[in-house]
Amino acid sequence: MLRLFSKGTELELEEDIRQILINEPSWAMLYHLSPQRRMLLDWYDFDPKGSVLEIGAGCGALTGLLTERAKTVYANELTEDRAEIIKRRLADRDNLTVVSENIQEMSSRKKFDYVTAIGVWEYSGRYITTDSDDPVAPFTEFLRIAHSLLSFNGHLLIAIENKMGLKYLSGAQEDHYSRLFESIQSYPNYAGIRTFDKTEVVSLLTKAGFNSIDFYYPFPDYKLPRIVLTDSAFEMNMSTSSYARTIEYALEVSPLFNEILLADMLRNQHLMSYFANSFFIDAIF
Repeated sequence: MLRLFSKGTELELEEDIRQILINEPSWAMLYHLSPQRRMLLDWYDFDPKGSVLEIGAGCGALTGLLTERAKTVYANELTEDRAEIIKRRLADRDNLTVVSENIQEMSSRKKFDYVTAIGVWEYSGRYITTDSDDPVAPFTEFLRIAHSLLSFNGHLLIAIENKMGLKYLSGAQEDHYSRLFESIQSYPNYAGIRTFDKTEVVSLLTKAGFNSIDFYYPFPDYKLPRIVLTDSAFEMNMSTSSYARTIEYALEVSPLFNEILLADMLRNQHLMSYFANSFFIDAIF
């Protein structure tokens, strides 16, 4: 990626990127370059006068969209090489600041209207330190830090896998450990990475001081979403075949049962939101 963007910005390399994407790229290249990533946030109504802190900006797949929707963007990426990729990829964006810091040690303590954590919160056990032996403590601390960085009525936007996701029940390997049923057994091989179910997410965010929590459901997941549903969408007479089937790009999957039929039953019982593969969460200070 660094070699690619040493040649120019994302806009200047538009045709090069298109050629990479149409020639069966690796999962890593697809994840970092696919414009489909933007569908996670493309619909969200950002205040064009607002400020954004992007925690864990990766290689900048969503950073460009944020610079188009907000007045200022502060992209924080812990890995220095990735931070350099973002600088080169989006060198033409004059409302972007890129830094490489652990958010526990951020030199800037300014307040932001939006803090995003897209595929980041689940790694808190790897880079957030606490004095507690509770394995959930780093994840709670992450939310506390995010809360402290928000202005009043600010929004924390989180995208994360659901540990009770339908795809995990049906036999897909857990995304971070590449093990069957790892998350639905509450991570017996926990090594600093974990996700949460909907009830746990609400509990943790409430304890962190967030007063309003809205859930959205990207399918097949938040990484390369094809559709983002609301709670009310599950009440509609909508075929689950349009979103319920697992699409796996990086790991092998052999479904144990027909996911669409189970999704139909869960929807009829008003339970589908608890078994979506991923959550997109809008938590308001």
